[in-house]
Amino acid sequence: MASFVLTQAVGGGDTEVVSINGQPVLVFVDPTRGSPSKLLSVADHIICFSDNTLDNQGWIQVGNANDAAVGYIADLDGTIVSATGHCVDTSGNSKTIHLFVNDVDQGSIGTLNGVDVSFVNTTLDIDFNQTDKIRLQAQQGSGGAIGNTLIKLTLKRRA
Repeated sequence: MASFVLTQAVGGGDTEVVSINGQPVLVFVDPTRGSPSKLLSVADHIICFSDNTLDNQGWIQVGNANDAAVGYIADLDGTIVSATGHCVDTSGNSKTIHLFVNDVDQGSIGTLNGVDVSFVNTTLDIDFNQTDKIRLQAQQGSGGAIGNTLIKLTLKRRA
């Protein structure tokens, strides 16, 4: 079994173990998010949403759940730091993807329009708290539905 010891973050920043919602978490100071800078977990936490068909105002499915009210429930306080999306063929239509925390629209995280199209958004800085519900919704861009879509969110725990 391999092991390693973190002694210092790349670039000279410090890491420390803090308690987030009663759980010990290794964090670092992220100078690109927040003012003052946020203490975010070293580890990334990935959640994925996917759907065969996205209509205007359609909620994007979590796993095989098909109820519009289903979302990810946050186990610890955190920050959404990035999102990626992919659609093989939008059939000439487009959709913007909006992120919701507890039914409050946090705005667009990306747009899908074209053939074998994707987006990458690494500038997100959306906070959520333990027990908050995270969901995604396709909103009208142009035309009708798009199909076979996958969206990935990257979360970090927040002190």
